Amino acid sequence: MEFSLGTPVALTLALSAVILVGLLVHLETGRFIATLVFTVYLVGVANFALLLLRSDPALSEAVGSTDLSRLLGVTPFLLPGAEPLTNDQLYLNILLTVPFGLGLPFVLSVSPRTVVMLGVLFSVGIELAQGIADVTGLALPTWSVDINDVLLNSFGVMVGVGCFFLAHLAYRGVFGDLDAHKMGPWKHFHTTLASGRASVSLNA
Repeated sequence: MEFSLGTPVALTLALSAVILVGLLVHLETGRFIATLVFTVYLVGVANFALLLLRSDPALSEAVGSTDLSRLLGVTPFLLPGAEPLTNDQLYLNILLTVPFGLGLPFVLSVSPRTVVMLGVLFSVGIELAQGIADVTGLALPTWSVDINDVLLNSFGVMVGVGCFFLAHLAYRGVFGDLDAHKMGPWKHFHTTLASGRASVSLNA
């Protein structure tokens, strides 16, 4: 019998929707929308990173034991002797977390440093989940725990933070003087972009 992690991911999505509906009572409409979009993004990343993990006992028995040490990559690609990265591995790992750095400031009032730290923890969590799935037999041992993924994901978060900061500067220069109280649901986004909530602590 083959087991897929797709079902838990779907359940996570449903649970997140229920939680967000409950939060709607306490959140203004704009922040609720931002939280909902960011949650959908997180679930999408989990779906992308974990959905393909599967356990097939028959195939596992046919393949036999695997040296899990081969699936551990601890040499950064910038160092001599490291395996070169493919274009897909390079760009996809960066693009995967750009929305994290760009979107988190609309959900939480945190400094850029905190956004990057949370992004690194998010990436490490994904790698650990894949490694645990390999070690425990929850999935076929095909995913590697690679420091390069964490480095590229972290860079993607920083790119996202930079994009938010640039958007803040541009928005503040053009729309910063508008009255937020007349903007309805857009009030939250206006306040966030005009104040640069995550960029005011840029030196923190």
